[in-house]
Amino acid sequence: MRCGKPDNMDNDLVAWEERVSLAKLKEKVITEDGRAVLRIEQEEWKTLPSCLLKLNHLQEWQLHRISLVKIPQFIGRFQNLIVLDLSRNSITDIPREIGELKD
Repeated sequence: MRCGKPDNMDNDLVAWEERVSLAKLKEKVITEDGRAVLRIEQEEWKTLPSCLLKLNHLQEWQLHRISLVKIPQFIGRFQNLIVLDLSRNSITDIPREIGELKD
């Protein structure tokens, strides 16, 4: 416990941060040629939050110049993903879970 606050305050803060992240991600989803596309360009993200899993209907990730350093291991759970464009980022390795994606 910190500063006399109950432990559940930390959990509440994490839940709030997840909701904010999800709302921010939802703002970046567009429909293009009938596909659900997550498009983020020229922003600082570095990593993608796990709340992205709630948008597993996405068919395309266009994440350009967002300083992404790591592809999340949960990428294999996006079975509808057709296009993965991570150009101009700083990704150093690719998780093996990417092999779980279908054609």
